[in-house]
Parts: sequence; C-alpha cells; structure tokens
Amino acid sequence: MRATVGIFQSLILRAGGRGWPASATIAASIYIVAALSLFLFVRRATGAITAPLATPQLVATAIVMCLWAVVVREFTPKRAMYFWLSLCTMLLVAIGCSFPIARAVDWLVWVPAIGCVTMLPIATRMRLPKSDTRSSTAPTDAATPEQVLQQLTRFRTVDGRDAIRGTLLAEFVSGERLTTLFVGFCPPFELLPEVEANVNDELEADVKLAQVLHNGAQLDVRLREPAEEAVAVSIEFFASERI
Repeated sequence: MRATVGIFQSLILRAGGRGWPASATIAASIYIVAALSLFLFVRRATGAITAPLATPQLVATAIVMCLWAVVVREFTPKRAMYFWLSLCTMLLVAIGCSFPIARAVDWLVWVPAIGCVTMLPIATRMRLPKSDTRSSTAPTDAATPEQVLQQLTRFRTVDGRDAIRGTLLAEFVSGERLTTLFVGFCPPFELLPEVEANVNDELEADVKLAQVLHNGAQLDVRLREPAEEAVAVSIEFFASERI
C-alpha cells in the first residue's frame, strides 16, 4: 500500500512542478469524486438504478476508492475536512452501488473498505517520525536544532534603490488561526517603502499588510481553517524605496 501511495505522490508532485500544486490537485479530485458519488446516490434514491453492482465491478470500485482515500490522507494529513469528505464519499458510493445491501458480498466488501478509511487518521499518527518520540526522552542538555524565524537581506537594486528581501516564519499553535509578524527596517527608509508579502507554502493561508512604517511593517497571517496541530507557514517578503 505504501509503495502505491509513493507512486501516486511522485506523479502528483511532478504535476505540481508544471504549475499544478499538489494540494490543489488533491482538492480538485475530492470535489470531483464527491460530485460523482452524490450523482450515483441520487440516481439510486430516485430509482433510476435498481440493480446492485456485479461482484467483480464492486470489488474493483471498493479498491479504487480505498486507494484514493489513502492518497487524499497522505497529502492532506492536517485537513480534517478533506478526510471527512472522503469518508462520506465512500459511504455514498457504497449505497449507490449496493443498495439495499441485501447480498453478503456487499457487506464483505464495503465494511472492510469503510473500516480502512476510518482508520487512516490513526495510521497517520502511528507513522510519526521516531525522532519526535526520542525528543521527549532526550537529555535536557542535548543541543536542539536552530530554527530560522526571519532571514532578511538588504541590498541595492540596479536602479539604485535600497531594498530588503527575505523570508519570515509564521507559527501557529493548535487551534490558532491568526498570527502577527513584525519586520524591522534598520536603518529606516527615508520614505514609506513599497512592501509585498506572499505565502510560500502548501498550507492554505492568507497574508495581509496591516501596517507599513519607515522603520518596519506589520503582517497578519491567517489560516483558512484553525490549525489542528502546531504548524509554521513560510512568507516571502520584499520592501523597497519608492521610485
């Protein structure tokens, strides 16, 4: 199973290199599959489809849905909404393919398939890096790796303007959605600078310039959804003198 997921992950990351971000590709697949499953469910509920799916096609459908749910979980482990969408989609497909679920094969196929999808969050937690476990029992005097929070470079552009370029790290604790960053300009700009900031991360977040002064700037970084665990978002930053 892990080998199969690795193949899908490699293919999607290659697509991301051609301009299709992996997270956007996965999100699109979720909404497409969910729409198809809802269409199948409605057709079954309205009586347009009356016969349950044949056993070979039923088994193949359950396997494909399981693989798809695993890939979704692999790429979006911090997005609970996507997990619940994939689980609900699996339930709709099961009803659409097997209602009224009167055959033994329907139970033998869908109960394990839905059980596997339900266990995905637990499997994700069990695959936490061993280094995370070791860190809790490591000696207190052990050296911990440094983490760069801001890295700024001041330079002069080809047209003679002073400019600052760099990266910032916006950190969120579990349950947090908004955090504020402050960037200092030393020495200050003579005039109010032009400032740009963009999210440089796969996490879905927005950055807003809250205040720009001669000697610094304030940025508000907001996640689309509250963080399920401690996360950090990389921000690209650029400030320069006005022409």
